[in-house]
Amino acid sequence: MLTSPDPARPFTEQDLLAVTLSLVDLDRDGIEARIGAPAADGRFSFDDRPSGHYALSADAPGFIGAQASVDVEAGRARNVGALSLQARIDARLFGIARRRCPLEPCGHGGILVETVGRPFVTVTGSDGR
Repeated sequence: MLTSPDPARPFTEQDLLAVTLSLVDLDRDGIEARIGAPAADGRFSFDDRPSGHYALSADAPGFIGAQASVDVEAGRARNVGALSLQARIDARLFGIARRRCPLEPCGHGGILVETVGRPFVTVTGSDGR
C-alpha cells in the first residue's frame, strides 16, 4: 500500500495516477519486469508471480522513489506493508526570520528553522538569514 508522508494530507486519486510501480524478478537477471499502478486507495498487487526474489519500486514525479526487497514463495501471498513516497525538494529555500524585540537593536541569530515533515533543519545567522 502506498501512503502519503503526511497522514493529514493523503494522496488523492489524481496523485496515485502518477505513480508507477515496478516489480523486477532478480532471480531471472531482471529480465522479467512488471509495471503497474496502485488502486485509488493506494493498494496494489502483482498476481501470478513465480517463487523468487524481487525488487519492488514506486516512483512518481516530484517524489523520492520507495523501494522494497521481496521474497515470494510459491502459492503464498506476501504483504510488503506500506511504502511511503517523500516529496523531493530540488529548490533552494531562503528567507529571513526576525525576533520581536522590545528594544532595538536586537540580534536575530540562532533562530531554529525546520521544514515540516522533512529532515531539514538550520539556524539563522546574526541578521536572521
